[in-house]
Amino acid sequence: MANLEYAVPISSNTIFNVASLAKQFTAFSIALLADKKLLSLNDDVHQYIPELPDYGEKITLLHLITHTSGLKDQWDLLNLAGWKPEDVITNKNVLDLILKQQELNFAPGEKFQYCNSGYTLLALVVERVTGKPFATWTQENLFGPLHMNHSFFSNNFAQIIPNGAHSYKATETGLEESVFTASAVGADGLHATLADLCKWVANYDQKIIGSDVVFDEVNGIPALEKSGNSNLNAAGRLKLSYGFGQGVKDYRGALRIGHDSADAGYRTYIGRFPQQHFAVILLGNSEAFEPEKTAMQIADIYLARQLSPPATEDAVAGKKLLIPETMEQTISGQYQLGDKRILRIFVVDRNIMGEIKSERRRFDLIPLTNLEYENKPKGIGVKYLKGNNEGTATIEFSESGKSITATKLVHLDLSYLDEYTGNFYCGALDAKYAIKVQDDHMVAILPRNNAVIITQNEADSFFGSHWWMRDIKFKRNKTNKITGFEINNGRAKKITFLKIGTK
Repeated sequence: MANLEYAVPISSNTIFNVASLAKQFTAFSIALLADKKLLSLNDDVHQYIPELPDYGEKITLLHLITHTSGLKDQWDLLNLAGWKPEDVITNKNVLDLILKQQELNFAPGEKFQYCNSGYTLLALVVERVTGKPFATWTQENLFGPLHMNHSFFSNNFAQIIPNGAHSYKATETGLEESVFTASAVGADGLHATLADLCKWVANYDQKIIGSDVVFDEVNGIPALEKSGNSNLNAAGRLKLSYGFGQGVKDYRGALRIGHDSADAGYRTYIGRFPQQHFAVILLGNSEAFEPEKTAMQIADIYLARQLSPPATEDAVAGKKLLIPETMEQTISGQYQLGDKRILRIFVVDRNIMGEIKSERRRFDLIPLTNLEYENKPKGIGVKYLKGNNEGTATIEFSESGKSITATKLVHLDLSYLDEYTGNFYCGALDAKYAIKVQDDHMVAILPRNNAVIITQNEADSFFGSHWWMRDIKFKRNKTNKITGFEINNGRAKKITFLKIGTK
């Protein structure tokens, strides 16, 4: 349903926020401008955005397109700076934060790392080259010529969109609206219908807009040169499976070009099989929907005679299962074993781990069911038995054929964490964190009182409970005093905080 409150059904003319599907439109725009000699893909982005910091290395437009720029991702930065999902986020907000970053995650062209920031900058490049707002230029040069009459970039989340699909999420009490208030364009911000996206996909065959040169570029993987890099192929080029806003991969022996996307409850996917002149487009408005998985099930049916046999069950049997998200907080904690040892169970990126500190032993635990986990090579098993409203839980810990009942410790002595507490400041985020111990946890209190639980991993190393705050490493001076910490996430690294009042 496009709108549950008024029971409005979804049709081919329902307008969706299509999330990161916007990237292929942004990349196509750059390719068109390059074809018209208004810019070059190998131009330094500083040529168009001179206010960007000097990182000591050239970042080309092609680096931005292929997620190889080394820039920190805007969503990691925004979350770390204290922005909330319900905040209105504009291109200016994003640019202001990007401009504060004085370091890159890695040297441009060194490796692939998905980066929304690059596409926000590409939209700005289009504006500065053409002298027109990005939404206007794409309307005149993409949507208009293709008669995509219900497609547009919007930098106003409050814009009234007739026949627009609402976004939903599941909660314990039922479905709720999941409102996406970001108002930035380039990396996302595109609204479109299924009927319009069919016209977009058809253009790859019909070539109504774009020359042969443009289509050769957007259907392929650009060649990036980078010497001294272990991620190179035989030709000395960076190995990539991503091109102009789309992944370029093999699927059962066929070339597949596509992208899946998610914003709030919107879930979308476009997958093209150019050699078969076939495409699947799926648009959804519930976060439980898995569009890429469903799209490939459709492709398997329609292209059954043109695809190689699917992987056998043996080929996928070794894939590691992840702990269900509902169990992460339930089972995490410290447990008093019957033999007086303390077992700590914690979760990193949905992978469950166990540790017995007194024996300096750490081990992975593989989910067998929602309640049972094991490390077969080490002969270790954990079975969740029960819990109560006070947060206590009981597990059965087995090792070498012997089982011990263990109860979660509720009131812990956390005085050993006191040296990590205090106030810390990061200039690159213009944000102050307060590190405190409260409610049997160490927490980071972010601007506007966002609280993130941080759990000790090993000496001076912690991990956060949110995807955008994972690896936290505290720093010490020559007298062994804590002077600050550094956050390293997958998409934003070397985020340095200094302790206020220390030297």
